[in-house]
Amino acid sequence: MANLCWTLALVSVCASCNPPTASFGAERTLNAEQRKLQWSVSNEARLMIQAGAGDWSAPTPAGWEVLPPAPERFRHLLWRVAGQPESECYLTVGVAGGLDANIGRWYGQFGQEKPSDAAIEALPAITLLGKPGHVLELTGTYTTGGRAREGFAMLLAYEVDGESVTTVKFTGPQAVIAAHKQAFLSLVPTIAAKSAAGPVTPVAVSNGGVASSATGSQAQQDGGFDSDLPTGWEALPPEPARFRHMLWRVTGQPESECYLTLGVGGGLMANVTRWYGQFGKPAPDPAQLAALPNTTLLGKPGHLLELDGSYTASGKTRDGFAMLLVYEVDGDAVTTMKFTGPKDLVAKQKSAFLSLVASLRPKGAARPAASQPATNQPAAIQPGSAKPEAAPTPQATKPPAATGASDSSDYTADTPVGFDELPPEPARFRHLLWRVTGQPESECYLTVGVGGGLTANVNRWYGQFGKPAPDAAALAALPGVKMLGKPGRLLELQGSYTASGKTRDGFAMLLIYTIDGDNVTTLKFTGPKAVVEEHKFAFIALAGSVRAKAAGETAKPPALPTPTNAGPKDVVPPTPANAGPKDLVPSPPANTGPKDVVPPQPPIPTGHSGGGDAPFTAAVPAGWLSKAGSAKALHHTFGTGSEIYLGQLGNDLLANVNVWRGALGQAPLDAAGLAALPKTELLGPDAVLLDVAGKLEDQFSGKKLDDARMLLAAGIRDGTLVFVKCVGPATEIGPQREAFVKFCASIRRAP
Repeated sequence: MANLCWTLALVSVCASCNPPTASFGAERTLNAEQRKLQWSVSNEARLMIQAGAGDWSAPTPAGWEVLPPAPERFRHLLWRVAGQPESECYLTVGVAGGLDANIGRWYGQFGQEKPSDAAIEALPAITLLGKPGHVLELTGTYTTGGRAREGFAMLLAYEVDGESVTTVKFTGPQAVIAAHKQAFLSLVPTIAAKSAAGPVTPVAVSNGGVASSATGSQAQQDGGFDSDLPTGWEALPPEPARFRHMLWRVTGQPESECYLTLGVGGGLMANVTRWYGQFGKPAPDPAQLAALPNTTLLGKPGHLLELDGSYTASGKTRDGFAMLLVYEVDGDAVTTMKFTGPKDLVAKQKSAFLSLVASLRPKGAARPAASQPATNQPAAIQPGSAKPEAAPTPQATKPPAATGASDSSDYTADTPVGFDELPPEPARFRHLLWRVTGQPESECYLTVGVGGGLTANVNRWYGQFGKPAPDAAALAALPGVKMLGKPGRLLELQGSYTASGKTRDGFAMLLIYTIDGDNVTTLKFTGPKAVVEEHKFAFIALAGSVRAKAAGETAKPPALPTPTNAGPKDVVPPTPANAGPKDLVPSPPANTGPKDVVPPQPPIPTGHSGGGDAPFTAAVPAGWLSKAGSAKALHHTFGTGSEIYLGQLGNDLLANVNVWRGALGQAPLDAAGLAALPKTELLGPDAVLLDVAGKLEDQFSGKKLDDARMLLAAGIRDGTLVFVKCVGPATEIGPQREAFVKFCASIRRAP
C-alpha cells in the first residue's frame, strides 16, 4: 500500500511540478530571436496558480504568527503557532491531480490507507474561499521530505473545483494541533481574496526572487539568481515552461544540458524514484540517500547523486549517458541542479558543474567564499582521484534577457461555431476554456506544460475511465496530430468518467497531447458521449488553431464553422471505435519503436512572408499581399478572394491529397494515381503538384465557392507533410500557376 500511495503522490503532485517564484524581476521586451526560444508562459500561468501570494488575506489567530508567503513552496498564506517551530499552517490554491490522488497522498503521509468514497463524503463540512469543503484529521507518524516525525497530527480543510484542489493544511506535534484545533477551524472560513482595489504589499521570498540589479557583468540573470559561468560553457535563455529557471550547456555539445529547477513538488522520494527510473535503476532507501555526498545549493544543505547508463526521458533512450544532480529539500518542495550528457563529457565537466552549483546565489548577493562544495565523502565526489580537479576559472557572461510577465492570454485559438469561449481558469489548469453551447456538462480546455512526464499523465487519463494504461507501443500507434507546432497524439476514451470524486456514466473524452521533456501539454474535451462525438471534428480543428499570440495580437480571427457531415472529406478522417494507426494520421514510420513516442519533426510555422521569427522564407511574386495578423506561414492574398499559405500536417500524403480533392468534389486517388501526379520543387524535388477545379465546399474552413480552383504542392519532409495551398476563383488561380510553382521552388527554411 505504501508503494501505491507514493505512486498516487507522484501522479498528483508532479502534475503541478515547478512551483512559481514570487518574482522573476521586471518585465522585459524580447527580440524575435529570443522569443523563439521561449514559450512565453509565466511561472504562475504554467503552474496554473490563479492568484499571487499577495492576493489572499485572513486574520491571524491569537497565539499564532504570520510568516511571509512562500509560493515557490505552495504556501500562499503561511502561519505557525508562536513558540512552536515544528508547527505549520498554510493555504495552497489550486493543486492539480483531483481529489482522489491528493487524499491518497495526505493519508499516505501518515502511513494510512485512503478511506472509501462514502467515508470521504461523510467528513465534517467547512467553507473555504466561499465554497463548500470538508475537513480531515490525521494523527501518527508523519512523513514528508524524507523525514518521519512521530506523534504528529494534521488538520486539513479542502475544497474541490474540477481537477483542482485548494487546501489549508495545519501540521505539528499532536498536542499543539489539538490545542489549536478551534483556532484553525475559525481561521479557514475567514480566508478571502483581497479586494481588487485593495493594496497588495510586496513580501520577501525565500528564493531571492526580489528584483534587483546585477552585480557587474559576471552575472547570469533569470530575474532572481546570479551564477558564475564556467569556462567552456554557454548560458542559454531560461525556459521556465520546461522547468529550467537557469539553463546552460557545454559549448559545442548540444546533447549536454544543465539547469536549475526551483521547488518541484511531490517530496523527495517521488522525485528520487523518477531520477533513478530514468536510468532504469531502483531508487535507494532513505538511509542510502542520507549517505550521499553532502553539498550546498542556494545556501541550503543538500546532496549530490550520480547516475550513468541508458538514460530515458521524453520517450527517448540514450545509451552511454550520465547525470550529476544536486538537490535540497524544503518540505515537499525539491530544488535541483541537474546536468546530463554523454558519460565522458559529464565526467570531464564534473568539477565545472560543482563550481557552478557553488556559485549560485540570490541576485545581488556576494559570491560564496568557496567555489567547490564541501562533501562528507570526497572519494565519491571524485572517484579514483587522489584530490579534486582544479575548478575552472569563472568567466564573465552576458546576461540573457529575462522572460517577461505573461499569463493565459499568451495563447489564442479560433473558437468553433457551436462552442462558447469561457474566461481562462489557470488555477484549474485551464489556460484556454470552452464548452459546447447549451451543454453545461461539456468542457474543452488547453493546459500548457503539466509536469510528471507522459506515463504518469496517461495513467491518470485512462484511470479516469477505469481502464488500464496502454504500453509505449500502443501510445506510439495512436493517431498523430499537431498542436502548438509540435507532433502529438490523439486518444479517445468513453465509459464511466470519474473526476473530483464524481462519476458520470455515458461520457467520452478526446485528448490531444504533446510532450516536451517531462512537460505534457494537452487539449482535453469531455462530455456526454453523443455531444463529444458530434463535435469531434470541431475539436480537431480547434487543436490545429491553438497558437501562441503574436506580438501585438489582440483580436481573434472569426470562429471556425463546425462540420455538419463529418466524413472522409474532412481534413481529418473519422476515427472508429477500433481506431488504429491509419486513423487521423498514421503511426510513425516502420522503423519507429516504442521508445519513439513521436518522431522528431520541425516546428510548425508561425510567421508571415518569411520575416521576423518565421521558420520559412520565399520569394513573393508581384501582386501578392501579406495577410496581416495570420498565424499561417507565408500567408498571402491576391485578386478578390484568392489566398496562398504554407502548412504542415501528419505524414500521410495520400490521405490528405484525397481530402483536398474531396473539398472540390473530386474522386479519391489510389497509390498509383498519387504516383502519377506531376512533381514540383518544395524543399526538395519530389513534391506532388495537384491542380483541381470544381465546386469548393471546405467543411474545415467553411469556405464555399461555385467555380473554384486549387493549386497544391505537398511532400513529406523529415517525417512531416509540408504543403503549399493556393485556392480561389478559377479565373484568378489559373493565371498564377507559373508564379505558384516558382514560389514553391523558392521556399527555404529560415536559418
